[in-house]
Amino acid sequence: MEPVPVFDLTDERIAPYANLKERTLRGESLFVAEGELVVERLAQSRYAIASVFADESRLPLWNKIAAQCNRQDVLVYTSSTALMKSIVGYDFSMGLMAVGVREQESDASALFNPAFRRLVCLPECVKPDNLGTVFRSSAALGMDGILLSTRSCDPLSRRALRTSMAATLKLPWGRCSDIVEPIQKLKSEFGFKLVGTVLRPNAVNLNQFVWHEKTILAFGNEYAGLSDEFISLCDDLVTIPMSAGVDSLNIGVSAGIFMYALSQGGFPGQFRQ
Repeated sequence: MEPVPVFDLTDERIAPYANLKERTLRGESLFVAEGELVVERLAQSRYAIASVFADESRLPLWNKIAAQCNRQDVLVYTSSTALMKSIVGYDFSMGLMAVGVREQESDASALFNPAFRRLVCLPECVKPDNLGTVFRSSAALGMDGILLSTRSCDPLSRRALRTSMAATLKLPWGRCSDIVEPIQKLKSEFGFKLVGTVLRPNAVNLNQFVWHEKTILAFGNEYAGLSDEFISLCDDLVTIPMSAGVDSLNIGVSAGIFMYALSQGGFPGQFRQ
C-alpha cells in the first residue's frame, strides 16, 4: 500500500499517535508500539495493525518489515521527522510507530495448558516499567506464561510494551478480577505449587530452596508485597538473602534472580571455589 503523507498536526487520521503522554488508547481498543524492534514484533504477532506512522527516512525499514511479515496491506502514514516529533510529543519512537488492535482480553484459561511447567503470578504490579521488565525476563528465562489480576497495570500500555521489548505480545498471559480461583485450579487440576517471594524470616533462602516440578512464582506489589490473604494460598515462601542495611530489591531485579534460579532448578548451596 502506498504511504499517505501527513502535513498537518491536527490531521484526524493520525489522532491515535497524538499526545500519548496525556492519554491512553485502552478505551479505544487500540495500543501503540514504538520503535523498530517493538513494531517489528507487533508485525510478527497475531495482533491486527490499524496503521503505521513513519518518518520519511524510516519508510524503507517498514517496507522491509512488511515484506518479511506479509503486512503489505497495512495503512502507512508518513511525515517529516520534525512534524512526527511534534505530533507524538516525545522521542522514543525513533521514527517508527504502529497502532495495534486489542483482542478481547484473555482470562486465566490461556494458562490451563498441561505442557506448562513454570508460571509467574503478578497480583498487583502497578508500575508499567516493572511489569514490562518481568515480562521480558519471563520470556528470556523460559517461563510459560503470566497470570495477572486486574489490579495489575495494562500489559499493552506503551511503556509496558517498550520495556518488555514486546514480550507482552508473545508470552501467554491471562488477566482476571479474582486470581484465587485460577490459582486453585492450577494447583488442583494441573499439579502446580504456588511459591511466594517475600521478605519474611520464615521464608526459605533462595540458595537452599528445592523447586517443584510445576511452579507458580508469585511477586507482590511494589510497595506492600504479597498480601496476607495471598500468602495463605502459598505452598512455600522463598526469599533472597541480602546484606545488612538493604531491605529490598526492585521487583524487576528480584524477579530476574528468582526466575533464573527456577530455570536452573535452583542454585548450589555454596560459592564456587
